[in-house]
Amino acid sequence: IKALQLKVRDLISKINSSKLDAKYSLITFKADVEAAKVNWTNDTGYFIDAIEKLSASSGDSGPENSLSGIETVLSFGFRPDAQKVILVITDEPSHQKGDGYRNSTYTVEGANKNLSTSGVILIAVSPDFRNPSVDPGVPRSDLPKYADMRVIANEIGLWIDINSADFSTILDQFKGILTGTYAIEYTS
Repeated sequence: IKALQLKVRDLISKINSSKLDAKYSLITFKADVEAAKVNWTNDTGYFIDAIEKLSASSGDSGPENSLSGIETVLSFGFRPDAQKVILVITDEPSHQKGDGYRNSTYTVEGANKNLSTSGVILIAVSPDFRNPSVDPGVPRSDLPKYADMRVIANEIGLWIDINSADFSTILDQFKGILTGTYAIEYTS
């Protein structure tokens, strides 16, 4: 979180210098979606303040509800002409419908369909739970019933291993996607 807070100003500065008409939203989640910390805003100072107030809190280790976080952002809607990007950062697999958790209402397939229909690029930063040295907050035998952000992002966007890069590298990749140059060719 501290690394994210340190780099967010640079990210927003780069977006602003690219003359993008950007709006930001911030959702936090643990076992459930905590709250919309920021609904869509172009007030970068307000957004930066919300990011800087984030802190890790103790609690049970185990699945989080990143699928509900994604669906919450999708429910806010997007401008029709917007480049739509959702960045999910998590260190646990996600609850999904059918895993036995009372608030699991979304499935991987449903989230992928909603992301695709909305034209959203998903960038997920999470562990690679296939790696035996990664210690998920759930028993390894239970992992198949939860959603793996790596699988979701590889189908509809970009996945980055949270353990293989520091947040500076991750946010630089994110910045590159947002501020990339587009070439348009026209033939009359």
